[in-house]
Amino acid sequence: MDQGEQAVLDAYRRYWQIYIAVGSEMKLPDPRLAEVATGDELRQLNGAFLSDQAAGQVLRGSIDLAPEVIERTSDRALVRDCQASQILVIERATGRPLGPAPPERTLITVTMLRDQGVWKVGGIRHEGNGCSPAR
Repeated sequence: MDQGEQAVLDAYRRYWQIYIAVGSEMKLPDPRLAEVATGDELRQLNGAFLSDQAAGQVLRGSIDLAPEVIERTSDRALVRDCQASQILVIERATGRPLGPAPPERTLITVTMLRDQGVWKVGGIRHEGNGCSPAR
């Protein structure tokens, strides 16, 4: 893997770190979201987190990533990931989970965009459930 691919994957992993951190705190608006997402993805993230916050919900858990860069130009890359999410939606007041974690790995394709020299998630497309990581 070259340095360019590594930079894309590092930015992708950081997106999920920030996603979990912001989701667990739900103190919005949170400027960290704009550090890791752009465009439609940033708008969707803000909307989803505001909705969760209004409903008195937070996120807890982790996510097992297995990403690979499948295409890259100087300012756009595609990452395919067969991820296993253990992120739960939690009712803040009671600490009670509002449903189970997904039972199987999910295949996603992520569009990474270079925004002012920084790789950010521009969109996530769910491809299906039941994948096996390429590791």
